[in-house]
Amino acid sequence: MDNKLHNFIDKAKDIKLTAGEKSLLRLKLSALPMPSPQVIIKSPYLTRSHFWTLGKALVAACLIVVLSGGSLSYAAEQSLPGEFLYPIKTEFNEEIVATLKRNPQDKIAWQEKRLERRLKEIDELKKRNKLDDRAKIQIEKNFDRQIKKVEGLKVKAKTGPQSRAGNVRKSK
Repeated sequence: MDNKLHNFIDKAKDIKLTAGEKSLLRLKLSALPMPSPQVIIKSPYLTRSHFWTLGKALVAACLIVVLSGGSLSYAAEQSLPGEFLYPIKTEFNEEIVATLKRNPQDKIAWQEKRLERRLKEIDELKKRNKLDDRAKIQIEKNFDRQIKKVEGLKVKAKTGPQSRAGNVRKSK
């Protein structure tokens, strides 16, 4: 078998074009139209169809990010201290709501509501018998932070915009 293959390869190497066949091939090739060097060839990557394909991919990617992020945020709202999604609830969801509050009284009310949420979380953990050390530490840390924020906002609300306006006038 191996010998037959070598014989076939040797015979194939001996096949050559004759002089007449070579000249006929050259004649046919020279008759083919040659592209002009002045013709501008457009890139297939900048066509309208590629732009729309890329645009659709970008829109799809943005939708995936928004929907998955929104779903994750929604799921985190039901989480309790010690669970995987709880930091998303406290550090992301609640902070966005706090940022959207413009009025000082609304900010104070939101921070107080956050304190109430922490108390409800403690009650829920007690009901489920899941109030372990890790959850207690997380609750205490969040509770202390919320109390400081409420106190800071109340001090700001008492000083009011008059004192801030007075400071601006004095600095000019």
